[in-house]
Amino acid sequence: MQFLKYFSLLTFVALFFVQCNKIDFSKPESVSLAFAKAFAKNDTSYFSLADESGKKMLQSNPDIPKTDPKTLKKAECTTTDGIAKCVVCCGEAETKTTVYLKKTGEKWLVTVSPDFVDFNNPETVALAFSKAAANYDFKLAAKFCDEATAKMMTMIEGMSASVPEDKKKEGKETAKTMKSAKCVVESDKAKCTICCDKDGKDSPESVTLAKKDGRWLVSIDKGSKENGGGSDLDSS
Repeated sequence: MQFLKYFSLLTFVALFFVQCNKIDFSKPESVSLAFAKAFAKNDTSYFSLADESGKKMLQSNPDIPKTDPKTLKKAECTTTDGIAKCVVCCGEAETKTTVYLKKTGEKWLVTVSPDFVDFNNPETVALAFSKAAANYDFKLAAKFCDEATAKMMTMIEGMSASVPEDKKKEGKETAKTMKSAKCVVESDKAKCTICCDKDGKDSPESVTLAKKDGRWLVSIDKGSKENGGGSDLDSS
């Protein structure tokens, strides 16, 4: 009974929120702007504007910039294959928040962003790390690593300036083919293979992760030949 009362209260709050903000669910601009404003105010009613995958993403406390909701004035959206990418503007120092939406029935709802990484899932972390490394974006790759490995990424970033442009271009093409990861988990360790290379085969090198404080992070043993992300720095 207590749960039903709580659920009814949440439903009432969500409906009240939608009515007060006059959200037009047929327009992604309207939904994304309302979502960004509610998120900026820590108003949990923003959950009512997300689909199931979007809600799971929000529950993991994603790194979405927060700003003064009063400064959020407009949203501009581009739609491709049923997914709308909306940029909500503007906040402090012209901060822009990117929100992805998917049309469910007649409604546009906030959905999981393509670059979202769930640190509870070793596959998504391994894939994100591998793509970043293949793109020679070691600053981004470091975000998916433990402290020691992140420092290693910083060192490699400094060395990447000497890599020929054709090699970088080749790495970026490799990153485009990376679609998924498969991990074998043993206790707090995971060994992952990335699919696929340009020939449709799994990467011959694996990515090793360790679970620390409840988060899966790439953890490279300096003596290991694993954790290749498609860059050629180790062989240069």
